[in-house]
Amino acid sequence: MIERLVRFRDGLSETTRWALLAVFTGIAIVATALAPRIPQPQGYHGFADERALLGIPYALNVLSNVPFLLVGACGLWWMWGSASPTSERFRDRRERVPAAVLFAGLVTTAFGSAYYHLDPNNQTLVFDRLGMIPGFMAILPLAVAERVSAKWGARLTAPMLALGVASVLLWDWSERVGAGDLRFYGFLQGYAFVATAGVLLFTKPRYDRQMGWVYAIGCYGLAKVLELFDVGCYAATGHAVSGHSLKHVAAALGGWFVLRMMQKRRVSETAFASAVR
Repeated sequence: MIERLVRFRDGLSETTRWALLAVFTGIAIVATALAPRIPQPQGYHGFADERALLGIPYALNVLSNVPFLLVGACGLWWMWGSASPTSERFRDRRERVPAAVLFAGLVTTAFGSAYYHLDPNNQTLVFDRLGMIPGFMAILPLAVAERVSAKWGARLTAPMLALGVASVLLWDWSERVGAGDLRFYGFLQGYAFVATAGVLLFTKPRYDRQMGWVYAIGCYGLAKVLELFDVGCYAATGHAVSGHSLKHVAAALGGWFVLRMMQKRRVSETAFASAVR
C-alpha cells in the first residue's frame, strides 16, 4: 500500500500537485459557504476545571499555556540568536519566514489563551483566537516552502495570516449583530492542517527527520480530542487535570516536535537544487 502511494506520488507533476491543492481548496470553500450558519455554542465558556490557585482564576487552564511560550521562545531564539546554527537547517533562507511566524504564533497563543482563560467570554475569546492565528496559519506555508517552493511558501504566509485574522473578526462581528457564525474560522483552521497533510503526502521530502511532521499533526489531533473530553478527562484523573488543560500541553508538544525536526534535519545537495524555485 505504501509503495503504491509512493509510486503515485512520484508520478505526479508539480502542475498536477498544485491543481490538486486548488481543487481541494475550491471544494472546501464552496462547501463551507453552502453549509448552515454555525453559532458559538452557549456552553463553550464553561470549563470543567474552575479552580483558582494563588489568586489566579481557572488556574490550570491559564498556566497550561506556559509550554506554548517556552516552545515559541526556544524556536525564535534558535532561529534568531547570535549563535544560531540555522544556516545548516534552512538551505533557502525564504523557508525561515513561515517558520518564524509559526514560533511567534506559539508565543501569541500563550498570551491570548491565558488572557481568555482568566475571564472566559466572547470578548476575551477574540484575543485567544487572534493569538492562535499565526501558529496554525503558518503550517501550510511552511510545508509548501519545504516541500514545493521556498519562494511560494514565503509568499503564501502573509495572505494566510490575513485570511485567518479576517475569519476571527468576521466571527466577532457576527456575534455582535446577533448572528454568530463560526463557519469560516472553523474552515480555515481545519483547512490549514488537512491541506498541510496533503502537501506532505503528495510531495517528496527535501529533508530527513520527516516524522516530526507526523508527530506534530498527531499532537494537533490529540489536542482536539482532549478539548472535546474536557469533563471526561477531569473526572478520569480524579479532578487532577482537565482535558482542556491537557489540550494546551498536547498542542505545544506538536510545536516542539516541529522545532526538534528543524534542529536535527539534513538535506542533500540534489534535494536543494530541485527545491529552489
